[in-house]
Amino acid sequence: MRAHHDMFGANSMQGNAAEIAATILGGDPAELIEQAATADRAQIIGLGIALASREAHMWKDTWRNAGDSHYPGSYVDARAGYLHFLVEVTGYTLSDVEQVIAGDADAADVPLD
Repeated sequence: MRAHHDMFGANSMQGNAAEIAATILGGDPAELIEQAATADRAQIIGLGIALASREAHMWKDTWRNAGDSHYPGSYVDARAGYLHFLVEVTGYTLSDVEQVIAGDADAADVPLD
């Protein structure tokens, strides 16, 4: 979170972290964190906010420019780290384009059918 703190204010045509967080958490994140009854619950809400900020930066054309660190809004390492986290911690299976974003496949190898 510290290395990519600027991602937490994501709000653009590509993605809105606050809206995604509200969807993930089922309500306004700021209100939910204020109402958290325990530190553990506040941590879960914080995790939801962090995940939402990462999701907001998964732009629809990210996979086409995954290796280009000069691509506008490029967070190559942050995106790859997030996707690898999902695989390692949750057992999530990456799609073809997510494998490209994670640096595990080449965009030229993705079937466009």
